Amino acid sequence: MAANSIRYIYNSNMGMELIFCENSTISYPTHNHVSVLTIGIVLDGSIVLTANNNEKVYEKNQTFIICPYMPHSISAHSSYTLLSLCIDKNIATHYTADKIRHNIMALLMNAFNTERINQYQILQLLDCLNSLAAYTDWHSESQNPFINNLKKQLELYPEAKFSIEEMAQNAFISKYHFIRSFKAEVGLTPHQFQLQNRIRKAQRLMHNAETITEVALTTGFCDQSHFIKQFEKQVGLPPPTYKLSSQTILKDTSMPFGNIEEIKTGEIKLFIIEHYQDVTLDMPASHFAFSPSYLSRLIKRFFGVNYSHLLQSVRLEKAKDLLRNTDMHVTDISANIGYESNSYFISIFKQAFSMTPSQYRNTYQNQDRLL
Repeated sequence: MAANSIRYIYNSNMGMELIFCENSTISYPTHNHVSVLTIGIVLDGSIVLTANNNEKVYEKNQTFIICPYMPHSISAHSSYTLLSLCIDKNIATHYTADKIRHNIMALLMNAFNTERINQYQILQLLDCLNSLAAYTDWHSESQNPFINNLKKQLELYPEAKFSIEEMAQNAFISKYHFIRSFKAEVGLTPHQFQLQNRIRKAQRLMHNAETITEVALTTGFCDQSHFIKQFEKQVGLPPPTYKLSSQTILKDTSMPFGNIEEIKTGEIKLFIIEHYQDVTLDMPASHFAFSPSYLSRLIKRFFGVNYSHLLQSVRLEKAKDLLRNTDMHVTDISANIGYESNSYFISIFKQAFSMTPSQYRNTYQNQDRLL
């Protein structure tokens, strides 16, 4: 597929949008998402994600969460393939995690040929939902009532003409103090925040508008060339290409039985990932109302391995994550992922990855230092 291929798929019933960037080299400047919670996974290559002024490299199969209003940017040093899932913040607040998981699985199965994202990557993406409890303040409002009201106005009516001088006067502070205060609260200056919201609105209008000029004028741009430049800067594509690359699903499409069964199998593996430390075959069998023998056959048919090997692969992937991102001793990691024998853990790790856990840690920590 050609470089910088981006596909947008929006399901209005679910309040979710998939953004699939394949072989992309696009970098995105600092911005935030006012109405969505974003979870993402790097499918290939790597990106540098800077969020709240903290820079981190994300590589293949690593996931991230971007909360509403969190200022962030993405830098690309080489090509990457990235899947981002944007969930309406009201959905994220009021729906159960199980309901969101099921909707995500259905959307993924309907949107993509499964060769583009494997089962493990889907489940890594879904597993991000378990981390949401750690993000306790993403839905809190600004402590400054004036800035909070201004945020809402710029979100709802970004096309309106807002003068920095007038906004500062209404807040009874100097223009420069106002800009600093707004940026401290929102992560962007008032002008940057308004500009990005104009582009967000342009994206929503693009499907029904007859011309680009119509969209530009409706969203407050007096000059079409300026609109096109800002659109491409924010979205990564010029307006005509974006329109061709995006799809809106107005209603849930019915799925054949095979896809429903595949979704259920994905949920079973997610259950194993969530309970990897002490899970037995009987536990997911009971949870999903299957007999252990039927569940065993189902796992073999969809994953090509038996239950024991599936659980082992989940535990070893968790071990890799702990080796790369913590200073835990190998013995403690072995116990943490469910193995009583440290020597057995080292043996199966070496068999799977052709190096011991300590060698793996040294190899990848040295790579991270070079980055």
